[in-house]
Amino acid sequence: MIHATHLDAQNLPNRWQTIDGQPRLIIGMYEQVADDALLADLAAAGFNLVNTRDDPARLDQLHRHGLRGWVNLGGDLALPPPGADTEKAAALTARVNRVKDHPALLVWEAPDEPLWNVWYRRLNEYWAVLEALKKRIEKLEGDARAELQVLMDRSDELHRRGYLDEADELLAEVWKKIGEDSPQNPPKWTDVKRRAVEYGDELTRGFELVKKLDPDGIRWINHAPRNSIAALRHYNRAVEMAGCDIYPVPMRPPSGHSDLVDQSLSSVGAYTRRMAAGAPGKSVAMVLQGFAWKDIGQGHEGGEKRPTYRQTRFMAYDAMMSGAAAVLWFGTAYIPKDCDLWRDILATARELRALEPAWTAPPLEGAVQGRAEETWGSDDGEGPALMLRRVDDDHVLIAHNATRFGLVFEVSGLPAALEGRRLLRLDSDDERVVADGAFSDGIRSYDTQVYATSRRFEAQAR
Repeated sequence: MIHATHLDAQNLPNRWQTIDGQPRLIIGMYEQVADDALLADLAAAGFNLVNTRDDPARLDQLHRHGLRGWVNLGGDLALPPPGADTEKAAALTARVNRVKDHPALLVWEAPDEPLWNVWYRRLNEYWAVLEALKKRIEKLEGDARAELQVLMDRSDELHRRGYLDEADELLAEVWKKIGEDSPQNPPKWTDVKRRAVEYGDELTRGFELVKKLDPDGIRWINHAPRNSIAALRHYNRAVEMAGCDIYPVPMRPPSGHSDLVDQSLSSVGAYTRRMAAGAPGKSVAMVLQGFAWKDIGQGHEGGEKRPTYRQTRFMAYDAMMSGAAAVLWFGTAYIPKDCDLWRDILATARELRALEPAWTAPPLEGAVQGRAEETWGSDDGEGPALMLRRVDDDHVLIAHNATRFGLVFEVSGLPAALEGRRLLRLDSDDERVVADGAFSDGIRSYDTQVYATSRRFEAQAR
């Protein structure tokens, strides 16, 4: 049995993208790297996708290193209804045609976090109006201030209960009583809902045109870790790949990057599953944390902490074991290239790439099971999530523990081909022998252990 908070990784449809006729794991870098030495490091570590511009010279550089590029089309992708603005379609066509035939071009990306940004812009306008009102009321005294504060409190209560337009109407009444105009005139929240739908339609029209111009290009949207599954599906209609960015370090106190109840490292896997639900039949691409919040100028408490190697590795496996077909790192442009985090990202990429034959192999018939011994944690005996694959005459088993506590567990239901064989725990001197289709081991909290019948799946030493 698999833990209730996990999917059964044994039979997950990771939905790999095909590159040069082969199903491939995509490992990507958001940083627009222009230094040849760094590009060589990325290629050697197993990266195969790097952010770039629609510039043939930059794509030539990637091609020399055996790398592929992705281009963000930004606002040019959003097309109005047919006939409303032919110049926009012409501009998008020109951008795509400029590099679509370049051998290094692989992915076309939508504007970053497009759905969430429709709502986030409106939230920023709300906060600006609210802050301006608070400062204005602070200058009043006596009954006038008390009367307006009552209205402000009513507005806040309505906003917290989800009556957003009604809350704004009270704020407008406060401005009227003060005798001043609001510094902003934001749209109604009902209009924002409508705009969110319209923008999804515009991006879909744009991607449909991109598909006609470049049938082999991968179309991708990176969302924020927000929004409803129904709304995500509306935006993902014309893509081959969709996902979100999720940056949970530090866990305590949480960075607030997600609105899921789970704010821990395992929120990566939770959002991977949510993105899969929001993009049925599509590949899921997850953007992982390559920075500390302080590196990008944000003042979260504990924000000077960069992810450790164990955290970096776990988050990548959490995405993969939850169904991701691509992992990409954001934020490395803000960290020095001689720091631990940069080296840890490269090491994690090497490990994932060494396992690519196993990741992309088809599921085996029958289900292996994991059962954990009783422990002090809130665990009902479910073991770590498991994935077993066969590659030629070898087998690879991945055990992934997304809980806050270590587990002693037994794996059973292993195929007869493994009976009596040694399973090497990669990157260690440990091994287990399969007896009666089973073996047992222990695993740390937030950790992944990889077992194989051969060290051919082991990455080069870090």
